[in-house]
Amino acid sequence: LWGDNPITISLERYSWRANLVQYAQHRLLFEGYLQNQWSWYAGVILWKGQAPWPSLRGFVYDWYLEPNAAHAGMRAALESLDHLQVSAGACTGADAGG
Repeated sequence: LWGDNPITISLERYSWRANLVQYAQHRLLFEGYLQNQWSWYAGVILWKGQAPWPSLRGFVYDWYLEPNAAHAGMRAALESLDHLQVSAGACTGADAGG
């Protein structure tokens, strides 16, 4: 899998490997969050959902707004999540106890 000479590797193979790493990275990030949800963490924020320039990893969707392997990894990790908790009411100072 990783034993090829990096100078002679094809673009398709390099892209496939980058997607594999990105899929694993984002899936494990969210699986780790779900494992300790409400005991260690109350939420998770994913910074930089979109790439500011064409790149191969670190973003959920690419320069052309197409979802990539990170999106698939997040979807796979969060498929057991059955609902989201959202407060649609107005946030006032009284809600914060002040």
